[in-house]
Amino acid sequence: MSGNVKNIPAKKLYLTDAYRWKTRLDSTDYKDGTFKFGNDKIKIPFIASICFINGDGKIEKLILKNDVLSTSAQPRSLDAFFYSTEPVNISGDYDSPKHHLTVKGGDDNILFNRFVLDDIGFIGNSSNKSTRMKAFTDVIEKQPSSIYLLYKLIDNRNEYTKEDLKKILSLFTKNIQNSELAKKLKQYIANRPDANTTITNFTLRNSEGSKGTILDHKSKLTMIVFWAGWCKPCIDEIPNIRKLDSLYRNKGLSIVSIFIDQSETNWKRLIKEKRMTWTQLIVEKSKIEEIQNKFFFNAIPTTIFVDQTGKEIERFTGFDVEENKSYESLISSLLK
Repeated sequence: MSGNVKNIPAKKLYLTDAYRWKTRLDSTDYKDGTFKFGNDKIKIPFIASICFINGDGKIEKLILKNDVLSTSAQPRSLDAFFYSTEPVNISGDYDSPKHHLTVKGGDDNILFNRFVLDDIGFIGNSSNKSTRMKAFTDVIEKQPSSIYLLYKLIDNRNEYTKEDLKKILSLFTKNIQNSELAKKLKQYIANRPDANTTITNFTLRNSEGSKGTILDHKSKLTMIVFWAGWCKPCIDEIPNIRKLDSLYRNKGLSIVSIFIDQSETNWKRLIKEKRMTWTQLIVEKSKIEEIQNKFFFNAIPTTIFVDQTGKEIERFTGFDVEENKSYESLISSLLK
């Protein structure tokens, strides 16, 4: 991907994952209004941002105009684009109003801009699950050669049954089905535990620095919560979890919060600050992907309820007040 942008106040630009933009994946020189990142070795596409260090020593992202959703009355912008093997060019003047730049790419970046607010592929736990799935498959049938749509299927893979994943994958062209990204999905389908499979009882480090297990087989019900410090819904959910712990701790419920962030300092600060008195475990950076694959989740907060034998009963993704009511209803019915 290349850029022709005037007046960026930096000599070096950094390519990052848009969701973990403080981690630099690549760097390049910015000279005479141009820059270039090589994408010839990209095997797994991702949502990317381009950043630089400003004069105050802070990280800034390039702001890109969303030409698909923008109108003259309401211009829209974002700080990310879809990074794959298709050519992408960013152009404009950094000194323009609001620093808006123009991004030009192929069909996949058009789709990314079109659905960036809709989160296409996410079907959630709501009653309109089938409607959202059909809307997603309808788009795939119209654009079967889109690697971006496959990316979104993988991004939301835990929302679907294994059979649904196989059927949706079959809607793509053979080239897409044979891509590196598709191989990743096929591997996931092959390794994902079937329904009613006993969950692996991992041993992780707890907040005291000793080892602790995820499952407590002495408890009638275990509530596992995967979270991170950068995840606002995760933080918003903590008071509700604290309430559930207070109500059901002595009635057979064990709550285990598992931190999948990379900042241990932030983890310990939040535990103390938010009065998280139930079991707290942290996943080492090198094992985050393994844990995500074993528990087949990729969005947080993810909450999984497990019975005394280690079998999953139900899971929830995201946070809202109504889902927390569902938690309490489920817990009270199982601990009668």
